[in-house]
Amino acid sequence: MANVQQTGKLEKKIRIRGTIKLLTGLHIGGSGGGLEIGGVDNPILRHPITQEPFIPGSSLKGKLRSLVERLNGKFKWEEKGKGSTNIQVGPYLKPDFVGTLLFGTTPKALKDANVEAQPTSRLIVRDAYLTQESRKWLSNADTDLPYSEIKAETAIDRITAAANPRSLERVPSGAEFEFSCILNVFEGDNVQEYLDLLWTAFELLQDDYLGGSGSRGSGHVSIKILAVEEKTAEDYQQLNEAWRSLPDNSVPRSLRKHPEEQEAESANPASEATA
Repeated sequence: MANVQQTGKLEKKIRIRGTIKLLTGLHIGGSGGGLEIGGVDNPILRHPITQEPFIPGSSLKGKLRSLVERLNGKFKWEEKGKGSTNIQVGPYLKPDFVGTLLFGTTPKALKDANVEAQPTSRLIVRDAYLTQESRKWLSNADTDLPYSEIKAETAIDRITAAANPRSLERVPSGAEFEFSCILNVFEGDNVQEYLDLLWTAFELLQDDYLGGSGSRGSGHVSIKILAVEEKTAEDYQQLNEAWRSLPDNSVPRSLRKHPEEQEAESANPASEATA
């Protein structure tokens, strides 16, 4: 079977930069293979050189995708075993949904849908790293482990009522990460449709959770969009390095500021008028 090749002329790239602020501790799991006896049950993911925590682009993109798929009722279903009910087994890949065209599909899915060959993905999500201020704050903080806290939890056996203690490593609340996304825009694309869906995904994430143990309090985050910029195909051909800022009026107001900044504005309406 021949692969469907990505076609379509690239018009421009749009870069979205912002910060993710932790309102509760964040747990994105890493490998615990190197831990000694008495170590943390559920360690966080860390950079292999600096040992600083970070948010993988795959985790952020996957969460954003799953949220918009649930919002629009788009699921990939598969029957497991004779007589069993259908279960959700992965991302929705059919190109009849704008979220699929934004977050990505596969050449096979495009061919099965008998659609005109097109790019299989438009959105690139980079790994998110601690801001300089948060890096300094956490490196000087008196935490259980470097850059992290240990949350003690207890699971109760429903039959015996026995307590089973467990520990969860988290990046403390208050820490901020810098993130960036690249939206590849191709000829004929409805740019605003893709941006609106991305803003919706970020809005949903603020009222959901990122990482693990979200139903037990972890992963509540606030998103702040700092800049929306573009570089056209002509810019790349002429080796122009500068990104041009785009008006931020398309960014929802709730994504322009973190909660404490919104509260400060509400308490001081004059500052909002002069902003």
